[in-house]
Amino acid sequence: MSIGKYDGKPSVLIADDEEVIRDLFVELLTKQGYRVSMAIDGLDALQKIKEDDYDMLILDLKMPRMDGMEVLDKIREMNKNLIIIVITAYATLETAKKAIKQGCFDYIAKPFDAGDISSLIRSAFIMRKAFENNKKEVEVTERLVSLTQMAGVVVNEVNAVLTSTKLFLEMLRPGVIKGKKGKNIRLILAEIERAENLIATFLKFARPIRPEFFKHQY
Repeated sequence: MSIGKYDGKPSVLIADDEEVIRDLFVELLTKQGYRVSMAIDGLDALQKIKEDDYDMLILDLKMPRMDGMEVLDKIREMNKNLIIIVITAYATLETAKKAIKQGCFDYIAKPFDAGDISSLIRSAFIMRKAFENNKKEVEVTERLVSLTQMAGVVVNEVNAVLTSTKLFLEMLRPGVIKGKKGKNIRLILAEIERAENLIATFLKFARPIRPEFFKHQY
């Protein structure tokens, strides 16, 4: 079971070889309602990520056995969908910027302020939520476009049949305009006209729903 879904709290994995840093994050984030786990180095972090689904990884770039950049490469291969924030000292600031280019949300420079950390983490989760909501809207839109296109094809086929039938009846009507047959033809023509009006109304509303209309969503 994904620990990120357990009791509804966002789950955060702290990967840092310094115990004091790990403890600081655990204390800070637990108070704010997050579920927090710890990894003592890169390999430990990678193993935990393989075993469970986390919502966020806070990753130190300088660790023994496997550094943060190697962990990032491995996570990308695993196609894990998690927010990543890297921790860096001034000496590795350029590396942190490189990590952002590889998909990290942001970085925290040492020494860091607890308030800044809280704001950054909160912003990351807000942006992730907005992205997921937008993604769902796009998926619904794509399904709607597909259904509308299919319906449009069917409606056009039906419209073609109605038009052919209408023309045929119009050709017959002068010869049977009187009597019961003439009345039946008039009724059929009236129903065809009503169906054509319904089709025209459907096409009018369906026409604005085009794939290119939603390209700006992506």
